[in-house]
Amino acid sequence: MTIEHLDPGTLYAKKVVSGEITACKKVIKACQRHLRDLERAADPSYEYEYRPEKAKKVIKFLEMLPDISTGKPTKLALFQKFIVYMLYAWRNKETGFRRFTKAYISMARKGGKSVLVAGLSLYELIYGEAPKFDRQIYATANSRGQAKTVFKMISMQLKKIRSKSKFMRKWTKIIQNEIRYLKDDCVIMPLSRDTDNLDSLNVLIGILDEYHTASNTKMMEVLESSQGQQDQGLILIISTAGFKLNGPMYSQEYPYVDDILSGRKENENYFAIVYEQDDEEEIYDESTWIKSNPLLEVEGLQKKILKNLRKKLKEALDKDDLNGTLVKNFNIWQSASSESFINGNDWKKRGVDGAPDITGKPVYIGIDLSRTDDLSALG
Repeated sequence: MTIEHLDPGTLYAKKVVSGEITACKKVIKACQRHLRDLERAADPSYEYEYRPEKAKKVIKFLEMLPDISTGKPTKLALFQKFIVYMLYAWRNKETGFRRFTKAYISMARKGGKSVLVAGLSLYELIYGEAPKFDRQIYATANSRGQAKTVFKMISMQLKKIRSKSKFMRKWTKIIQNEIRYLKDDCVIMPLSRDTDNLDSLNVLIGILDEYHTASNTKMMEVLESSQGQQDQGLILIISTAGFKLNGPMYSQEYPYVDDILSGRKENENYFAIVYEQDDEEEIYDESTWIKSNPLLEVEGLQKKILKNLRKKLKEALDKDDLNGTLVKNFNIWQSASSESFINGNDWKKRGVDGAPDITGKPVYIGIDLSRTDDLSALG
């Protein structure tokens, strides 16, 4: 099969691995993983198969959704199609249910991740395959205001659809903190850590928006524990990098997805893709900015995105304060303060793969315990 006849998911993977699309190491590894699994799927003993037609239906729906600013149908970038194909085309051979039950999607701000997840939420609300009824979708975040960000985007998209569709006006209902699909008794709601009765949920899709702000794993645990009866429940972590190096996204999820993508650990049900700069020095080379800003793949958006990034970077350099720009615009984790003695990248580089051999040697242990934004250290 020629590359022109490949499904969009595999096409993107091929273009990234070949170098036609510039990408960071983690994105290359995510694409290599897909191509490797396609070969494994030919083995009858391999549990999963790739069914592109399943994702094609989702893409068709997403590209019918109106842009919340222009009202015109949304055209997905190839990287967005790759994400959809990974989540919907990979299936369990025996059951037909989705392979991935958890996904970690990270990129710089304004990268198109929230609008994509909003569209997927609407698709599951209206067309979700399982369960047939009572599909519960929750947009969660650390604060009530942040939890409403994705929910508001979903609501705005649906309002535009309702204005043109008699069917949608009849079978959907939008109230302040709730979107309902009356035909199958399904719901989308925003959820934050201060919401009451978190333990009574039956979550199909749980969205953890801007997870970098989370201080603990409570919301993650609530969502995952509520999915015990779901055949294809899905947890979606969508976030930029952040400053909270002691938070669960950086201290737990980020190194874990790196282990999965690097092959050090295996988790067949966890999809991960991280758009980031491989090195801080790359911010001075515009040709690498697509690594953290994948929408630069779209020719019609390049000029606007580059103009904004140049402006942000120049201002940060003029003020001698790159911290916020590195995090928000280039998806590079940083310490909470630019005055910190050691930053996140330098901290990571000090790690070792195995415990040192201290047999028969004098040992001195120093402990520095953190309070809020600092790092705990054992030396």
